[in-house]
Amino acid sequence: MSASLVLPVVLLLLSLAGALVVLWIEGHRAALRKNVTKVAGDEPQTPEREDHLGIRLAPHSKNRFVMLRFPVDLPRARVIPPWTAYTAAVAAGVAAYLIARLYFSPLMGAAEGLVACVLILRAIFDWQTRRYVARLTTQLPDAIGLISSAVVAGLPAAEGLRLVARESAQPTRDEFDRVVQEMSIGASPDRALMKLHERTGMVEYGILAVTLGIQAKSGGRLVETVQILAETIRQRLAIAARGNALAAEAKLSAYIMAAMPVVGGILMSVIRPGYLYPLFFDPRGHTMLMIAIGLLLAGVFIMRRMIRGALSQ
Repeated sequence: MSASLVLPVVLLLLSLAGALVVLWIEGHRAALRKNVTKVAGDEPQTPEREDHLGIRLAPHSKNRFVMLRFPVDLPRARVIPPWTAYTAAVAAGVAAYLIARLYFSPLMGAAEGLVACVLILRAIFDWQTRRYVARLTTQLPDAIGLISSAVVAGLPAAEGLRLVARESAQPTRDEFDRVVQEMSIGASPDRALMKLHERTGMVEYGILAVTLGIQAKSGGRLVETVQILAETIRQRLAIAARGNALAAEAKLSAYIMAAMPVVGGILMSVIRPGYLYPLFFDPRGHTMLMIAIGLLLAGVFIMRRMIRGALSQ
């Protein structure tokens, strides 16, 4: 293999590896959502039925390209305005193209600019969504506690959901307010909660919807079941906090390993000026530099996915 083909082949392999990892993660999430819906015994409503009920919710799409836009069903999660995110992504793509154009062909520079634009856009939207879902997860035990208290007092579970919509902190209040609005036009509590699960992707909402649906169809002690669910979620949050504390060492190691090449290059340039000039002024050095950067980014991506995957179990 000639030296001119090394860089395209390496970048192609890295792109394929990253695409396979993303597809595997998205497939795992889709399978989990499917299992929750199957246990609930209720299929998602079609867009026509949603229009008939008057609820203006975007239909759940399985298109992979929705990851390039912010979920329209979570407007409260927006910390950065969409136009700002798109502007930053386009600026990053143009900057990456101009830098790559100094060393490679226009086609290769355009490809790198497009990849940079997509990565920046996904990172911004993913950060906002994860931040919002984390706040909802933290507030969920208290919300379930309110539902349990309402049921203990002799009120139906639907009234407990209304109590959560009135008394909970943000953003749980807004989300349950949407649940109450759907119930007011005829949706059952378990169906409204299942839509909340579909919007946020939180498995706990799906479990709560399944619990209410089974209790409504076959009966049972709802109070004990809801209390056990609340306690389970509290224990899960405590375990997750402990896992984050234990993973701090792994995260620090990942940051150090990612920074070592950069710091080492700066120190080498200070100790021996001109030692790294071939990487920037020689075509063979350009190839070596881009391969090194690609491998470094791939390593950081893999370590982040490993840590996040271990904490999500």
